Amino acid sequence: MVVFLAMPTVAKEGDRPLTRYVFAAVLNAYLQPVNQRSQARTAETVSKEDLGKLQRLPT
Repeated sequence: MVVFLAMPTVAKEGDRPLTRYVFAAVLNAYLQPVNQRSQARTAETVSKEDLGKLQRLPT
């Protein structure tokens, strides 16, 4: 809900249907920080050696 309120065009147009383009923009605005935190956490916990081991595993 915070993302919708942060986008003035969405907050003002509460009586109009949400277009797929506006929905995509809101979803993108919400997911960017989530993705950045996820990448930062992964970089801290997974070493290059671990990644190498995973890549060598048979599929």
